[in-house]
Amino acid sequence: MAFKCLVIFGGGYLAFKMLTPKPRKSNQIGKIEVEEYEVEERPFIQPPPILDDAQAQANPKAADSFLALNVYIDAMNSGASNDELEKVNSELSNDFGLKVYRRRGDNKMVVKDLNGSDVIEYDADNATAAQ
Repeated sequence: MAFKCLVIFGGGYLAFKMLTPKPRKSNQIGKIEVEEYEVEERPFIQPPPILDDAQAQANPKAADSFLALNVYIDAMNSGASNDELEKVNSELSNDFGLKVYRRRGDNKMVVKDLNGSDVIEYDADNATAAQ
């Protein structure tokens, strides 16, 4: 009797282990952990430099993207909640056709146009912007 119970429960356990999905470890390899801060605990982010008039006239899309990045960083530094940051993003997408977000993979601030291509990557930790 005990042997039958052991076989039945053991077989059920093995079937359960084989049929349940296993966690994917490959997604976690090499991923940088980005801490999600509460609004009050966010570190100050140094805004990027503002383009001068000659650079702004030469590349108006870059001028708009730097402006959008400055607006978003100012909202973050002033303690805006995530809902307010989403409202800022929707206003930026309506006015300039740009969206700003923090990329979790490398902790950079990224400005994208509505087509999905990167316009600016801003490394807030090292305070450098790449166009």
